[in-house]
Amino acid sequence: MTPPLRRFRRLPGALLLLAAACAGDAGPDASARPPETRVDTTAGGLVWSATGEGPGVVLIHGTNLDRRIWRAAVEALAADHRVVTYDLRSHGGSVDAAGPWSDLADLAEVMDAAGLTRARLVGLSAGAGMALEFALEEPARVAGLVLVSPSVRGFRPAPGDVPDVFGPLMEALPTGDAGAIGDALTALPTFRVDPARQAEVDAVVRHNLRLFQVDPSWALPPSTPPLERLGDVAAPTTVLVGTEDFAATRRLAEALAEGVPGAALQVVEGAPHLLPVDRPEVVAAALRTAPPP
Repeated sequence: MTPPLRRFRRLPGALLLLAAACAGDAGPDASARPPETRVDTTAGGLVWSATGEGPGVVLIHGTNLDRRIWRAAVEALAADHRVVTYDLRSHGGSVDAAGPWSDLADLAEVMDAAGLTRARLVGLSAGAGMALEFALEEPARVAGLVLVSPSVRGFRPAPGDVPDVFGPLMEALPTGDAGAIGDALTALPTFRVDPARQAEVDAVVRHNLRLFQVDPSWALPPSTPPLERLGDVAAPTTVLVGTEDFAATRRLAEALAEGVPGAALQVVEGAPHLLPVDRPEVVAAALRTAPPP
C-alpha cells in the first residue's frame, strides 16, 4: 500500500488556473563526443545542471514536473548553446519551501550559480509565467523569451475554456493517498503525451507530489500583475501552443502574442500541453529561429 502523504494544500498555481476555469561513441574526433553535463546545487538548495557551450539558455519547467522533462530539448540545443535546467523549489531534487519564497529570486540564484549574467529563457506552463515575470523585473538579464503552453498569474479563463476533468483529483487530495493522487494527476489531459514517452512523464509527475504540501500563499507574487505590463516586455518573444491544449491556454497564448511588442505566435498542430516532451524539436527550432537578442 502506498503510504499517505503528510498534508495536502490547495492546488498549485498552474493547476489552480486550469481547475478554476479550468550518446555518442567516443571516437578520435573530439567534436563528436556528447557535451558534458555539470550538476550542482545553489547555496539556497536548488539543483541545477548545465550542458554544452555557447549562448546561455535557461529552461524552466512547470508545476508537478522537474528538469528531466527537458531531456530531449537539451540534447537538441546543447551542440551550440550552454543549456541550464533546474528543479523549482519543492520539485525534483531541490529544497522544499519552508516559508515565503520568490520564484524570480530562485531563477536569479540559478543564473548566478551557472555564471549567466544574461540568457534566453524558455518556460513551460507555469515556467512560462515565471520567465515572463523575470523579463519584466530583470530586463537586462533576459536576451529572449520562448513561452510554451503558457500559464500566467492573473489570467482568468472564460467559462467552458477548460473541461471538467479535475473532479477525481479534488476528491483524492483530502485523502492524502499518494497513489490515488498520482493516478488522478497522471490521468489529466495536461500530462498526456505520445504513448512512447508517457511512462517517463508519469514517473516525473508522481515523483513531485510533495509540492501539494506547500502553502501556495508562500509564493510571492510580482509587484504588478504581468498581464498588465505586457507592453513593457523588451525581449524578443515567441509563444508556442498546441492545438490539443486546453482552450484557456490557447486563448492566453493569443493574448500574450498580441500584447507583447513584436511577439510571434506559433500554433503546433496536434500537439498537447507538454510540448517539450512531445515535440522537443519544435521547441528547439523556436529558440534557434527567434529574432536575435
